[in-house]
Amino acid sequence: MNECDSQIECSCTYEPCSRKRKCCECIAYHRSQEELPACYFTLEDE
Repeated sequence: MNECDSQIECSCTYEPCSRKRKCCECIAYHRSQEELPACYFTLEDE
């Protein structure tokens, strides 16, 4: 995986997530699960 800027503001509200603020890891995980991560949605839609 390429280097990734993990300083991007994370909008995920799922507190126990070990990938929080690790955007590349988060997106890779959700893609492997055929899901979209929370950052693709507004807070209301999450």
